[in-house]
Amino acid sequence: MAFELKPTRHVLTVHFAATGEDIDLYYRPAKPKERLAYSNATMRREGKKVLMVQNPYPLQVRYGKAFVTGFPDGAFTVEGKPVSSDPEAEGYYPEWRELMEEACPDALALVCQRVMSAATVARDLDDGGLEFVEELDGPLPTPSTGTSPDATENAPSV
Repeated sequence: MAFELKPTRHVLTVHFAATGEDIDLYYRPAKPKERLAYSNATMRREGKKVLMVQNPYPLQVRYGKAFVTGFPDGAFTVEGKPVSSDPEAEGYYPEWRELMEEACPDALALVCQRVMSAATVARDLDDGGLEFVEELDGPLPTPSTGTSPDATENAPSV
């Protein structure tokens, strides 16, 4: 499958556990300035220390709210009536983003996570590359170095 460089719409399917529904959310990619601002909001350097936000969830909700561009008509309802995120559609609900922030902030956080992690390193974990075991055999890592006593034997010299 080819990667479309100029898609007409980015789509993230979100599963809503409360209802069991899968709903498509439309979103836009982040602009370079937004990527930088998000990165700066989650970590910064102070001298030799790197400070990281312990809970990025509020940032993810805020940024996800900015990235989400809509949803299919009728995917959400207000007081039982279908609402739309499309200003041209019947049932348009102007405050749909605020309503999503209040009712389903997790979905907005997922949008942010998708946008900010749009590309990752391909890994072959499904073909035996990852296995969960009760405990590992051999010596435990040394807390100060994180390496096993014999792990440095074949390591390249620095």
